[in-house]
Amino acid sequence: MYRPWEQRKDLINSFEQKFKKSNAIFFNVDIKTRSNLDIFQLVLFKDEHFDQRGWVNDSIAGDLMLFANDFFEEKGLKVIYRSVEYSKLPDILENGVDVEPTDGTIYCSRELTKVLEYGGQEKVVQVFDIEKLKPTMHIIYDPKSKTEQEILDLQKTYPYKTVDGNGSILLSRFSRNNLQMFSQSERDYCYWIPDDPKKALVGLFLIREKSSIK
Repeated sequence: MYRPWEQRKDLINSFEQKFKKSNAIFFNVDIKTRSNLDIFQLVLFKDEHFDQRGWVNDSIAGDLMLFANDFFEEKGLKVIYRSVEYSKLPDILENGVDVEPTDGTIYCSRELTKVLEYGGQEKVVQVFDIEKLKPTMHIIYDPKSKTEQEILDLQKTYPYKTVDGNGSILLSRFSRNNLQMFSQSERDYCYWIPDDPKKALVGLFLIREKSSIK
């Protein structure tokens, strides 16, 4: 359900205080950009907020996921996340996504805690409106439901084809040489943006380490 900005501002304030209790700094970033892009920065301390692998620890990651889910749900959005290194931020602000071409394959997950395992210690988490993304794999569960011409038309977008053990036709737009084509990983995590990525991107989380900020 869509809620007005004032109610969402209350949510931001409550999580600012929640992170403050964990000695982390969380705030809404005022960057001159499109009005529908919400940007937040989370400043963490290396010795307190990262585990031995260099990942954001479970407590901080869990709190951030709770905030993200609540905030974007209150905007009436169903979202999906993608994490990349912080150096990609200028490309993201300019193009709406970090890949080139912008309709290339992107690995995403609905679980923010999973996404935070990627992108290095300092990272940018992109938040996309899931309605504006499509899976890279198109599955025809009942091949008899499509004519040969309809399948050929689909292959203009999803050129690669195989048949699984259940007789379903799998079509993919993944790179021909990618070993994950037609894999469970492609089914679960691989998407592409068919239209303007700036309209698909609805938010960013900037994860920074305190000592790197001057």
